[in-house]
Amino acid sequence: TLVGVCLAPVSVALVSVIFRFEPFNRKVMMALVLAIIGTVLVVGIEPGIELPRNAIIGVLFSIGSGLTYAGVIVGGRFLANRVHSVQVNAVGFAASAVMLFFIAALTGGLEMASPIQGWALLLYLGIVPTALGYGMFVMGMKTTRATIAGIITLLEPVTAAILAAILFFLLLTLGL
Repeated sequence: TLVGVCLAPVSVALVSVIFRFEPFNRKVMMALVLAIIGTVLVVGIEPGIELPRNAIIGVLFSIGSGLTYAGVIVGGRFLANRVHSVQVNAVGFAASAVMLFFIAALTGGLEMASPIQGWALLLYLGIVPTALGYGMFVMGMKTTRATIAGIITLLEPVTAAILAAILFFLLLTLGL
């Protein structure tokens, strides 16, 4: 996941510079370098560790995910002022759902029998953090360059780690 998250802003910056969509200045370069260093620190990559075969396949899927997410960011930036954020997200998530369906079908992992609590949780995750979060993300891209929006996405893993630590210590303090 972190490989995909890190690859997206780098890809956005490269596409934006190559096709001259946006300027690439020293500030953006520094933010990108520092954000990637921060993500590497969160991942805890150690030199000399050999990855198992399954991890390599996962990294390849993650690279594909990062590149397609970069496409969503660049495409979303240019569509943000022309169409509603729901339209941008509907196309992006519909394409993602179709791709995930085929990947799941090909790998034998397509399972539809789940308890009602699982479906309720899935519905919550689809509506609140995904639809609402990405809706606000696309609305924010109306005034933010794609390169900057991509770099800001690198805050997700760090923010998640900080929030998880706060929640852990809160629960520990309450004795739960």
